[in-house]
Amino acid sequence: MRWRSCRDNPKYEASDSGLVRHVATRNILKPYRGKYCRTVSWRLPRGPVVNVGVSVLVAKAFLGPARRRVVVHTNHDTSDNRLANLAYVTWAEFYRTYSIPPVPPRGAAHPNNIHDWRTVCAIRKASRRGATQTDIGTRFGISQSWVSQIVRGRFRTTA
Repeated sequence: MRWRSCRDNPKYEASDSGLVRHVATRNILKPYRGKYCRTVSWRLPRGPVVNVGVSVLVAKAFLGPARRRVVVHTNHDTSDNRLANLAYVTWAEFYRTYSIPPVPPRGAAHPNNIHDWRTVCAIRKASRRGATQTDIGTRFGISQSWVSQIVRGRFRTTA
């Protein structure tokens, strides 16, 4: 395990295995789950305590400064801060490859949406003829609660 001084704060060192420690005491800082990655709290040379991602500290210590790039975990496991798992990529590549998936479709574009008026009419007609909501749901591939909402008129079609 190799240790290198952190560029932002010389009181701390980062290891290639993803650990951060205080230089004087040799105490390893315990990371906690931050919003995006494992995070540690440390004191800056002039006083305030800040929260810093462990992956950022390891990358700066071993890979150098970011220079308009972002640190990513190549195996997509944000708790794995080993040097072998970290890389710098451009922001464009980050958004293309590593960013959060798009918001799921809503409304008419949602795969569970029944926006065909004929289907709604057929469900209501089957209900009037005495079929159970469970049987109707099985026939049309929807849940019984959806059938209930359609039959009671609480479902609006978009087409």
